[in-house]
Amino acid sequence: MAVVYKEGVMLAADSRTTSGAFIHNRVSDKIEPLYNNIFCMRSGNSSHTQAVARYTRYYLEAHSIEKESFPRVLTAATMVRNMIYQNKNFL
Repeated sequence: MAVVYKEGVMLAADSRTTSGAFIHNRVSDKIEPLYNNIFCMRSGNSSHTQAVARYTRYYLEAHSIEKESFPRVLTAATMVRNMIYQNKNFL
């Protein structure tokens, strides 16, 4: 869940990792940092979402070095979208 307020955005997520009715982990961080002020909220298969977030973090870092500025949220969202779409048969 994300809430927008005057000074920014607040993110909140549950902390359980489940497989059907079985709880695998009660303390799992589902808010993944992609850059200093850009985060993604993870859901679904944990290993896949962690890998997508890590690759995106790597590419955003390279992008910011190349552009010599902070990446835009739209850039991060586009990277995540393209990575998921291009690997849709494997995720």
